[in-house]
Amino acid sequence: MTTVRSDEPTYWDDFYGNHRLAQLHQVQQRLLVGDWARGPSGTGDFNFFNSDALFSTKKGQLAESWEIFPDGRGVYKIRQGIRYWLYPGSEASRLVGGRELTADDIAFSLNRLAKTKGSYINTASPQMSAVTNITAPDKYTLEIKTVPEWAYEAHYFLAFYAYGDTAKEVISRYGNYENWRNIVGAGPLILTEYVPGSSLTYVRNANYYLKDPAGPGKGNPLPYLNGMKTLIIPDASTRLAALRTAKIDFGSLGLDDARSLMKTQPQLKYLQGDENSAQNVAMRLDKPELPYKDIRVRHALMLATDFDAISQAIMGGLGRLPSWPMVYQAEISDWWLPLKEAPQEVQELYKYNPEKARQLLKEAGYPNGFKAEIVVNSSGTAIDEVSILKDMWAKVGITLTLDPKEPAVYSRIQTARNNADMIYSSTASMLQWTRGFGNISSNTFANSSMIDIIGPSYIQESRQASQEAWLKGDYARQARTSKDLLRRVLYEAWAIPLPQKPTFVFWWPWVNNFYGALNVGAFTGPGYQYVWIDQELKKSMGH
Repeated sequence: MTTVRSDEPTYWDDFYGNHRLAQLHQVQQRLLVGDWARGPSGTGDFNFFNSDALFSTKKGQLAESWEIFPDGRGVYKIRQGIRYWLYPGSEASRLVGGRELTADDIAFSLNRLAKTKGSYINTASPQMSAVTNITAPDKYTLEIKTVPEWAYEAHYFLAFYAYGDTAKEVISRYGNYENWRNIVGAGPLILTEYVPGSSLTYVRNANYYLKDPAGPGKGNPLPYLNGMKTLIIPDASTRLAALRTAKIDFGSLGLDDARSLMKTQPQLKYLQGDENSAQNVAMRLDKPELPYKDIRVRHALMLATDFDAISQAIMGGLGRLPSWPMVYQAEISDWWLPLKEAPQEVQELYKYNPEKARQLLKEAGYPNGFKAEIVVNSSGTAIDEVSILKDMWAKVGITLTLDPKEPAVYSRIQTARNNADMIYSSTASMLQWTRGFGNISSNTFANSSMIDIIGPSYIQESRQASQEAWLKGDYARQARTSKDLLRRVLYEAWAIPLPQKPTFVFWWPWVNNFYGALNVGAFTGPGYQYVWIDQELKKSMGH
């Protein structure tokens, strides 16, 4: 199978960052992942178009079973007989020697991420890391001890976020996994070659430990693929051409390219869904010299934004609202608050009303508007999108100046939350929301408006209620808590959202058992181990 990515790997070791390289989800493994048997090839409970952070959608990967206790402690029973893959061409793999993976290995991997200063997880959730301990009471039992108020965060990060099969021998000799040649895991695919600017190549792990849980191949050894190549193609039009000419087997597209492909290659299969985050304008609520602490100013910004026009211009009228602080996802739709269920005063904020916006600005002491500066990522479509807001807001007297930053600089500013005024970000992720309403309660980049500094007590009260409900297995109460919180938060308008964009996955008919499953598991990365290529069909279609 041939896949595509738009950029180079940023880093190879999950010690250093949150998403690494999506395809490495098939090279290394986690305690838990999305339950494939509940997807389209099985019961159909989920479409797996997007990822989610709910334990109720997960099944064991390295773990065969688990239990979370009311005190926050989690006990994971590890599968017996899992072995690190052995690839003769890798010195690091030969060092590990294809030995069995045990709970002690997983404890080593997770402690390295949670307890070491400078790791991504330790930096992203320092409070959780400080009160959490990971041990292996015996060869096939892993125990994660934490306190109730940080339990969800701990098990979220350590059970289906972090890789649990980092080999201690490799870390001991080489220090980390930053050289791709040193990566050793227990996944279904083995990374054998990386050519910068060109491609990544994988081969099948013949000793993979899991079998197909559902569908026509139920019970078959995995993976089906003999190998996979991932092309690195930064240019969007070149990626589209590669899909159109079958140089790649599947790809995800925005609306305009999707419509084009539907016309030019009608034999392609496709699935429409929603992007798993949405853009928003965050603002420094903690600076008294800026106008945003006044709710009338924030409401004016909302009313000065023509959400319907933006949806029509950018999203073909398919944009979805509300999109901050949580975006819609089918699997967790019971956590999301449809606009029609929001209080009337919230619904009014999403109706374009520049006259009322000017009146609110006048009442707040800005009869002639004010000047604002916004940090924008210079790559992608961000500048074009913010330019639309600039034109709209100018009609009520708000002069918006764009401050474009190249991606690496932008990322540093966003992570440190040191933008001077506004920042255009994509932090409306359900991953942050479901693990503790982090978009409005954490002290991390996900909370770009600094709501943790000025936020009212009901946010932490809701977070506590959600944690307690989860520990009791009361998922319905978790969902109700989320909706109730959104009814209050949406009125605050602590960020100005753009509608959530639609997105599409296209694949050629010879890609079997795929179903458009773009994000199987906890995060990005299709379940390549479940897919096979019908070579005869591909040949009959002229490719």
